[in-house]
Amino acid sequence: MTMGVQTRGAAANSARKIKPSITTALVVGFGTLIVAGMVVVLTISMWSAQKNTRTLLAGNANLAVLSLVPETRRRLAPVSDNNAYVANLITTGRIDIEDRKAMATMLLTAMAGTEQVFGMAFIYADGRNLRVRRGEGALPDAEIAARPSPPA
Repeated sequence: MTMGVQTRGAAANSARKIKPSITTALVVGFGTLIVAGMVVVLTISMWSAQKNTRTLLAGNANLAVLSLVPETRRRLAPVSDNNAYVANLITTGRIDIEDRKAMATMLLTAMAGTEQVFGMAFIYADGRNLRVRRGEGALPDAEIAARPSPPA
């Protein structure tokens, strides 16, 4: 019998220990609300920061490209003008395209004014070509079609 009384007393004690007080319930409830609020604020802050960072990077990249375009045009304008001059010499017949030595000399001379150009080529209608390189002069003939295509 004494054992039955002790068992009931132990069950009653454990039931009293499990029952939370109003203070504990309020602390846990408000703590949970504060943590949830912090998570929401942190999530919104991270999303906003990510969006702003991408916008700023896109703006900086756009400015970089816009500044490169005029610089590239400035650098390549002499080459374009030179090519137009050489094309004019050829189309007006002032240079005989069948005289390979004169053509090679003309291409090398045309390269002299443009430091950006390291080589030039003239491709005939039948597929033959005349290539010159700065410091080397005329290069041996090569089949343009035999070269592998660049990777896409």
